[in-house]
Amino acid sequence: MEAKFPVLFKALLEKVAEAENPEEEINRLNRAYEDGEPEAKELIREVSDLCLEGFQKTMDRLGVCYDSWDWESDFVGVGK
Repeated sequence: MEAKFPVLFKALLEKVAEAENPEEEINRLNRAYEDGEPEAKELIREVSDLCLEGFQKTMDRLGVCYDSWDWESDFVGVGK
């Protein structure tokens, strides 16, 4: 990843180094997302969209196609 996205990788390492306890920060963000906090939801979805974009490109190269993508949290949030 570092060779492909050196600027992003460097920024990520710097940000993680700022946190006294990075693992706790990640856990806090996950809890905020699960609690439906808008800022956490926006951040998690933005990062997830970047990951999904990469997955979709890989699947396209393999000839695999999906009709749609769903967010599990959308179902959990409404009690389904």
